[in-house]
Amino acid sequence: MITLAHLSDTHVGGPPDARSRAERLVDHLLAMEPRPDALLVSGDIADHGRPEEYDEAVAVLDRWPGPRLVLTGNHDVRAPFRAAIEPFRSGTQPFASGTGSFGSGTESFASGTEPIASGTQSIGSGTESFGSGTESFASGTQSFGSGTESFGSGTESFASGTESFGSGIEPFASGAESFAAATEPFPSGTEPFSAGTDRFQNGTIPPVVGAVELDGLRLVGLDSLVDAVDGVRQDHGELDDDQLAWLDASLAEDDRPTFVCLHHPPVDIGLELMAPILLREPERLEDVLRRHPHVVATLVGHAHTAGATTFAGRPLLVGGGSASTVTLDAEPLGRIWQDAPPTLALHLLHDDGRLTTHWRAL
Repeated sequence: MITLAHLSDTHVGGPPDARSRAERLVDHLLAMEPRPDALLVSGDIADHGRPEEYDEAVAVLDRWPGPRLVLTGNHDVRAPFRAAIEPFRSGTQPFASGTGSFGSGTESFASGTEPIASGTQSIGSGTESFGSGTESFASGTQSFGSGTESFGSGTESFASGTESFGSGIEPFASGAESFAAATEPFPSGTEPFSAGTDRFQNGTIPPVVGAVELDGLRLVGLDSLVDAVDGVRQDHGELDDDQLAWLDASLAEDDRPTFVCLHHPPVDIGLELMAPILLREPERLEDVLRRHPHVVATLVGHAHTAGATTFAGRPLLVGGGSASTVTLDAEPLGRIWQDAPPTLALHLLHDDGRLTTHWRAL
C-alpha cells in the first residue's frame, strides 16, 4: 500500500495564523509511524505571491523530508514561486518529446538541485537550451515573445526590464506591481521592487509542470494558474494546449498507477463561491484522462473543503483547506469558515488497486 499525504491552500501571508495552521498539518504527518510515502501540496502556497511569503512557506514545507510535489494556485506568482520552491523532489521529471513540448531531457529534483541533462525546452515560440551541472544554464538563450533571457551572464531581460539573479533584486522598468487582486491591495497599494514598482507577469515564466516518481506510483503535476491581467489576479484556472499535449505524452510513456494533480477543480462541487473560478474547458482535460486507464484519480485544491466527486469516470478528491474552510451554501457558518480547523487528506492506494481517502481536521 502507498500513502499520499495531501495538503492544500496554505495561503501563507494571508490569515494571521496561516503559517501556524500549516505547521500543525506538517507536525501531524511527521508524527505518523510509518510516515506517508509522499506529500502533495496542491497550490495557493502564498496568499499574495510575495517573496517573503514563500520564504515562510519554505520554512514549513521543507520540514517534510520525503518525496513531494508542490503546485501553483491562483494566489501564487510563478517568478517568486520558482525562485523559492523546489516543486518536484525525489524522482525524475520526464519531459515530453515532440510538439508542445517541454523538451526531451530529464530533470532531477531529488537533492534540492536542478541538474538538467542536455535537452531543449520549447515554450511557445521560444527555445531554451540547457547545459549540464547544477542549476547551470551555460550559454543558452530563452526567448519569450519579445524578451530574451541570457543565462550565461546571470541576467534576464524582458523587453525593457531586467532581472538580476546574483543580487536577488528584481527591478523592472515600469508599471505597477501588486501581487493580489484589486480587492486585496498591499498596505501601500503596490509591491515595491528596488527602483520600481513593476508587476511580475506570469506570461514570461514557464508553467510549473512535472512528475514525481515513486515505487509503483507516479504523481503528475499541472499548472492551472492564469496570468494576471493588467495587474489583477485571475482566479479561474486554465490548461493550454502545450500542457495537455505534455500530459498526454507523459501518461502514454508510463503505465504505472498515476495521480493527476492540479489546483483548480474541473467540475462543479456545489459551492457557490467556487462556481465562477473553476477550471475552464474541463472537457479537454477529460479527453486526455479517458485515454489513459491507469490514471487512478484527479487530486485538486482551491475549494478549501474535504470533498469527493467524480471526473473522467474516476474519483476527483479535494485535499481540504489549510488556511480556512469554504462551506456549503446552506450551512449557517458563512462562506469562509476561518475558525474551522485545518484539514488534510490521506490517500491510500491499496495493493489490489483500490483507493481509500481519509480526511483529518486538526
